[in-house]
Amino acid sequence: MNPIATQVRSTIRPKPAALNGRQSARGAPIRVWLVDDQEPLRLLLAELLQRFDSIQCEQQFPSAEALLQELQAQNAPDVLLMDVQMPGLDGLDALEKVAAIAPSTRVIMMTTFYDIERATRARAGGAFAFLVKTTPIDSVVEQICQAACTPMPTPAAIIAPEVQHEPEHLLARVLNFLRNAVLGSRCEAS
Repeated sequence: MNPIATQVRSTIRPKPAALNGRQSARGAPIRVWLVDDQEPLRLLLAELLQRFDSIQCEQQFPSAEALLQELQAQNAPDVLLMDVQMPGLDGLDALEKVAAIAPSTRVIMMTTFYDIERATRARAGGAFAFLVKTTPIDSVVEQICQAACTPMPTPAAIIAPEVQHEPEHLLARVLNFLRNAVLGSRCEAS
């Protein structure tokens, strides 16, 4: 075992009281699956998550393809922690497939280096959060708990969000602005 893993294991506080009361919507520990091609990291993360009463780290997968072979709507986890960059199908490309199979599963993307473009793409693809792998375990667990406790948006809200303004008034304001801009430029030229 490497010295960093040993040090990390010895500094993690098991089962913090602040998170012990948190559970999934069904009242049981939050069911979590891990997907990461780096086995040592995946095993360490699973071990650390198992130290929290509120988390049940059920399964681990070395690739998105292995996850998709196992994932079904009836066995889907509450939260899926998935690496962004993996050989073959990467985590960002797997997001849509996961959502199609298990729409109630929340996905938290994890990456080695933060990249705003990938973070934006992950959010647009339905990811609940985008974390760097060096995020402290307490913060990772907090994100898992928030993901499990946050209701999924209804399809109607995604497809047809409420319009807060009346288009006719907006059009009138734009036309008025353009008219003033044109008249103002004529006055300045005189």
